[in-house]
Amino acid sequence: MSGQDKILDFVSLTKKSNLTELVNLHIAAFPKFFLTRMGSEFLHEYYGEILEYPGGIIHGIQIDGQLVGLSVGFMNPAVFYTRMSKRKLRYGRLVLKALLRQPSLVFRLLWNIQSFRSKGHRGGESDPSICEWSSIAIHPDFKRIGVGRKLAEEFWLEAAIRGGRKVIGSTDAENNIDVIEFHSSVGFVEVGEYYAGGGRRMIALEKKL
Repeated sequence: MSGQDKILDFVSLTKKSNLTELVNLHIAAFPKFFLTRMGSEFLHEYYGEILEYPGGIIHGIQIDGQLVGLSVGFMNPAVFYTRMSKRKLRYGRLVLKALLRQPSLVFRLLWNIQSFRSKGHRGGESDPSICEWSSIAIHPDFKRIGVGRKLAEEFWLEAAIRGGRKVIGSTDAENNIDVIEFHSSVGFVEVGEYYAGGGRRMIALEKKL
Protein backbone atom coordinates (compact mmCIF):
# COMPACT_ATOMS: atom_id res chain seq x y z
CA MET A 1 0.00 0.00 0.00
CA SER A 2 1.45 3.37 -1.03
CA GLY A 3 1.60 6.40 1.27
CA GLN A 4 -1.36 7.99 -0.51
CA ASP A 5 -3.44 4.85 0.10
CA LYS A 6 -2.77 4.62 3.83
CA ILE A 7 -5.78 4.88 6.13
CA LEU A 8 -5.45 7.96 8.34
CA ASP A 9 -7.02 7.30 11.74
CA PHE A 10 -7.86 10.44 13.74
CA VAL A 11 -7.33 10.26 17.51
CA SER A 12 -7.90 12.77 20.32
CA LEU A 13 -4.98 12.53 22.73
CA THR A 14 -6.21 13.37 26.21
CA LYS A 15 -4.37 11.03 28.60
CA LYS A 16 -1.00 11.21 30.31
CA SER A 17 -0.35 7.71 28.96
CA ASN A 18 0.00 9.33 25.51
CA LEU A 19 2.92 11.51 26.57
CA THR A 20 5.77 9.24 25.46
CA GLU A 21 4.22 8.91 22.00
CA LEU A 22 3.80 12.68 21.76
CA VAL A 23 7.37 13.38 22.81
CA ASN A 24 8.85 10.77 20.46
CA LEU A 25 6.97 12.23 17.51
CA HIS A 26 8.01 15.77 18.43
CA ILE A 27 11.68 14.73 18.50
CA ALA A 28 11.36 12.94 15.13
CA ALA A 29 9.64 15.94 13.52
CA PHE A 30 11.80 18.69 15.08
CA PRO A 31 15.23 17.14 15.78
CA LYS A 32 17.15 20.44 15.93
CA PHE A 33 14.53 22.76 17.40
CA PHE A 34 14.93 24.56 20.72
CA LEU A 35 12.30 22.60 22.67
CA THR A 36 13.83 19.32 21.49
CA ARG A 37 17.26 20.45 22.66
CA MET A 38 15.74 21.18 26.08
CA GLY A 39 15.34 17.41 26.47
CA SER A 40 12.63 14.76 26.57
CA GLU A 41 11.87 15.43 30.24
CA PHE A 42 11.11 19.07 29.45
CA LEU A 43 8.90 18.00 26.52
CA HIS A 44 7.00 15.60 28.80
CA GLU A 45 6.34 18.49 31.17
CA TYR A 46 5.27 20.86 28.39
CA TYR A 47 2.85 18.44 26.73
CA GLY A 48 1.62 17.37 30.15
CA GLU A 49 0.83 21.03 30.86
CA ILE A 50 -1.35 21.20 27.77
CA LEU A 51 -3.10 17.95 28.68
CA GLU A 52 -3.86 19.32 32.15
CA TYR A 53 -5.11 22.68 30.87
CA PRO A 54 -8.92 22.61 30.43
CA GLY A 55 -8.61 24.46 27.13
CA GLY A 56 -5.86 22.23 25.73
CA ILE A 57 -6.32 20.55 22.35
CA ILE A 58 -4.05 17.70 21.22
CA HIS A 59 -5.02 15.68 18.17
CA GLY A 60 -3.15 12.92 16.40
CA ILE A 61 -3.17 10.85 13.23
CA GLN A 62 -2.26 7.18 13.34
CA ILE A 63 -1.36 4.88 10.47
CA ASP A 64 -1.39 1.17 11.27
CA GLY A 65 -1.35 2.06 14.97
CA GLN A 66 1.66 4.38 14.73
CA LEU A 67 1.33 8.04 15.68
CA VAL A 68 2.55 9.94 12.61
CA GLY A 69 0.99 13.38 13.00
CA LEU A 70 0.22 15.73 15.85
CA SER A 71 -1.47 19.11 16.23
CA VAL A 72 -1.32 21.03 19.49
CA GLY A 73 -2.99 24.16 20.74
CA PHE A 74 -5.13 25.74 23.41
CA MET A 75 -8.09 28.02 23.90
CA ASN A 76 -7.56 31.42 25.54
CA PRO A 77 -3.75 31.52 25.15
CA ALA A 78 -3.36 34.45 27.57
CA VAL A 79 -4.69 32.24 30.37
CA PHE A 80 -2.51 29.30 29.31
CA TYR A 81 0.71 31.35 29.32
CA THR A 82 -0.19 32.96 32.64
CA ARG A 83 -0.67 29.47 34.05
CA MET A 84 2.75 28.42 32.73
CA SER A 85 4.45 31.52 34.15
CA LYS A 86 3.16 30.67 37.62
CA ARG A 87 4.95 27.31 37.55
CA LYS A 88 8.50 28.64 37.54
CA LEU A 89 9.82 26.07 40.01
CA ARG A 90 8.25 23.24 38.04
CA TYR A 91 10.08 24.27 34.87
CA GLY A 92 13.15 25.80 36.47
CA ARG A 93 14.59 22.45 37.51
CA LEU A 94 14.26 21.12 33.96
CA VAL A 95 15.75 24.26 32.45
CA LEU A 96 18.76 23.98 34.76
CA LYS A 97 19.32 20.36 33.75
CA ALA A 98 19.19 21.34 30.08
CA LEU A 99 21.69 24.16 30.59
CA LEU A 100 24.08 21.85 32.41
CA ARG A 101 23.94 19.49 29.41
CA GLN A 102 24.20 22.26 26.81
CA PRO A 103 25.42 25.60 28.22
CA SER A 104 25.06 27.20 24.79
CA LEU A 105 21.29 27.11 25.26
CA VAL A 106 21.47 29.98 27.74
CA PHE A 107 21.43 32.72 25.08
CA ARG A 108 18.51 31.16 23.23
CA LEU A 109 16.68 30.67 26.53
CA LEU A 110 17.09 34.32 27.56
CA TRP A 111 15.86 35.48 24.15
CA ASN A 112 12.86 33.14 24.36
CA ILE A 113 11.97 34.49 27.81
CA GLN A 114 12.04 38.04 26.43
CA SER A 115 9.90 37.00 23.46
CA PHE A 116 7.52 35.15 25.78
CA ARG A 117 6.98 38.33 27.81
CA SER A 118 6.71 40.73 24.88
CA LYS A 119 4.47 38.93 22.36
CA GLY A 120 1.22 40.83 22.37
CA HIS A 121 -1.23 37.96 22.00
CA ARG A 122 0.42 36.06 24.85
CA GLY A 123 0.42 38.94 27.28
CA GLY A 124 -3.00 40.29 26.33
CA GLU A 125 -6.33 40.08 28.04
CA SER A 126 -8.13 36.81 28.54
CA ASP A 127 -10.27 36.03 25.49
CA PRO A 128 -11.99 32.62 25.31
CA SER A 129 -12.82 33.15 21.63
CA ILE A 130 -9.12 32.98 20.64
CA CYS A 131 -7.33 29.69 20.10
CA GLU A 132 -3.60 29.30 19.50
CA TRP A 133 -2.38 26.57 17.17
CA SER A 134 0.93 26.02 18.89
CA SER A 135 2.45 23.44 16.55
CA ILE A 136 1.86 20.73 13.99
CA ALA A 137 4.31 17.84 13.85
CA ILE A 138 4.42 15.23 11.10
CA HIS A 139 6.82 12.30 11.09
CA PRO A 140 9.32 12.80 8.23
CA ASP A 141 8.40 9.41 6.75
CA PHE A 142 4.72 10.37 6.38
CA LYS A 143 4.70 13.80 4.78
CA ARG A 144 2.63 14.80 1.72
CA ILE A 145 -0.10 12.18 2.19
CA GLY A 146 -2.75 14.45 3.71
CA VAL A 147 -1.85 14.16 7.39
CA GLY A 148 -1.40 17.91 7.92
CA ARG A 149 -4.64 18.89 6.21
CA LYS A 150 -6.69 16.38 8.20
CA LEU A 151 -5.12 17.59 11.44
CA ALA A 152 -5.92 21.20 10.52
CA GLU A 153 -9.56 20.42 9.67
CA GLU A 154 -10.09 18.57 12.95
CA PHE A 155 -8.40 21.35 14.91
CA TRP A 156 -10.65 24.05 13.39
CA LEU A 157 -13.71 21.96 14.23
CA GLU A 158 -12.62 21.40 17.83
CA ALA A 159 -11.78 25.08 18.35
CA ALA A 160 -15.15 26.16 16.94
CA ILE A 161 -17.03 23.68 19.12
CA ARG A 162 -15.28 25.19 22.14
CA GLY A 163 -16.43 28.68 21.20
CA GLY A 164 -13.41 29.83 19.21
CA ARG A 165 -13.83 32.52 16.58
CA LYS A 166 -10.18 33.02 15.66
CA VAL A 167 -7.08 30.79 15.56
CA ILE A 168 -3.63 32.35 15.83
CA GLY A 169 -0.30 30.77 14.98
CA SER A 170 3.19 31.48 13.70
CA THR A 171 5.94 30.03 11.55
CA ASP A 172 9.47 30.88 10.42
CA ALA A 173 9.66 33.59 7.79
CA GLU A 174 12.92 32.43 6.17
CA ASN A 175 13.84 29.21 4.31
CA ASN A 176 10.39 27.84 5.08
CA ILE A 177 8.40 28.15 1.87
CA ASP A 178 6.67 24.73 2.06
CA VAL A 179 5.37 25.34 5.59
CA ILE A 180 4.27 28.89 4.75
CA GLU A 181 2.36 27.59 1.74
CA PHE A 182 0.77 24.84 3.85
CA HIS A 183 -0.52 27.36 6.39
CA SER A 184 -1.93 29.47 3.57
CA SER A 185 -3.60 26.42 2.03
CA VAL A 186 -5.50 25.65 5.24
CA GLY A 187 -6.80 29.19 5.61
CA PHE A 188 -4.23 31.18 7.58
CA VAL A 189 -3.42 34.76 6.56
CA GLU A 190 -0.27 36.67 7.48
CA VAL A 191 -0.93 39.53 9.91
CA GLY A 192 2.59 40.64 10.87
CA GLU A 193 6.13 39.66 11.82
CA TYR A 194 8.21 39.47 15.00
CA TYR A 195 11.52 38.05 16.19
CA ALA A 196 11.75 34.94 18.35
CA GLY A 197 14.69 33.30 20.17
CA GLY A 198 18.03 33.38 18.36
CA GLY A 199 16.85 36.19 16.10
CA ARG A 200 14.42 33.98 14.15
CA ARG A 201 12.14 36.12 12.02
CA MET A 202 8.61 34.80 12.46
CA ILE A 203 5.33 35.34 10.61
CA ALA A 204 2.24 35.90 12.78
CA LEU A 205 -0.81 34.10 11.37
CA GLU A 206 -4.57 34.22 11.90
CA LYS A 207 -7.55 32.24 10.70
CA LYS A 208 -11.19 33.19 11.22
CA LEU A 209 -13.50 30.34 12.16
